[in-house]
Amino acid sequence: MKFILFLLFPILLVANLTYTTNHTKELEILEAFDIESSFLYDTAMNEMRSNHTAVDRDKEFFQAMEDAYLFIPAVKNLLSEYEIPQEFLYLAMAESNFHTKALSVKKASGFWQFMTETGQNYNLKVNEYVDERRDLIKSTKAASKHLARFDEKKKYIPEESRGYIRKIIALAFIGNDEQFMLKSEYEYLLNRANAYSISTVTLPMGESLSRVATLIGIPLEELKKLNRHLNYDFMPPYESSYDIYIPYIKLSEFKQKYHEEPISNIYKVHLVCAGDSLASLGRKYSISYKAIRDFNSIKGTHLTLNAKLIIPIQKSDEKQLSKKKAPLKLAIS
Repeated sequence: MKFILFLLFPILLVANLTYTTNHTKELEILEAFDIESSFLYDTAMNEMRSNHTAVDRDKEFFQAMEDAYLFIPAVKNLLSEYEIPQEFLYLAMAESNFHTKALSVKKASGFWQFMTETGQNYNLKVNEYVDERRDLIKSTKAASKHLARFDEKKKYIPEESRGYIRKIIALAFIGNDEQFMLKSEYEYLLNRANAYSISTVTLPMGESLSRVATLIGIPLEELKKLNRHLNYDFMPPYESSYDIYIPYIKLSEFKQKYHEEPISNIYKVHLVCAGDSLASLGRKYSISYKAIRDFNSIKGTHLTLNAKLIIPIQKSDEKQLSKKKAPLKLAIS
């Protein structure tokens, strides 16, 4: 019997240490939200936690974590910068499930679910070209300032979020439960968030996201995921430069390979013919007429005959447009 206990002792010790570590983390999380330790035994919260760790639900949780893993270190650092507990990361998860394009019934959008007017109060641009409520860095800065404004009684939590504080706490517990992570197929996420991060790089007006993706050897879809606040493939034409995010591991390659290219070499150049208008060109090239107007600094709607206009579509896309229109011409003739 003693021999069996001797063999089991290391296992029991590890189990006890794991329990103690998790328990300590959980108490720290509750303290961050200024919640009594007795909340650990809240039935409804523990039921939510159990539901999220069920086999058919954990994929949703981890998919959300995976989608945001590059940004998580930066988000935590920003929260700390504004003296807001890092656990408020899970407020964002409860709000949007870490989906930057999440849109509520009230038209709140982004990681932190900002309404347009509230976002604009914190200098988040929402226009034809960008929706910075979806920018994880800028929106986290805005959210940090917003959260820091709440008085001591409210403890940062806005009224609409206090209604589902149980969900936030349950998610925070899961995200800090190393044993749960280790026994799942997503164990790699434990180290991934620490090993990877993002870098901010500045691009000139009108630069193409597709071109940058090619230069640094990253799939365009991956680069778009990091820059979901961009409504188009190109940088806004109303500013001389604009910041985007790339994986930190690609920063060195970007510095070596990136060079500014004249916009006329990147996009289609159209010679204005009789009968052309901004609207007709927009339809022809499947691009917003506003983008054509802004790219070419056109005031009003008048076009000058034989003027050369930059049409912000990739030259490869132009071929695709021709292919799409070919069957239509055959059908008419």
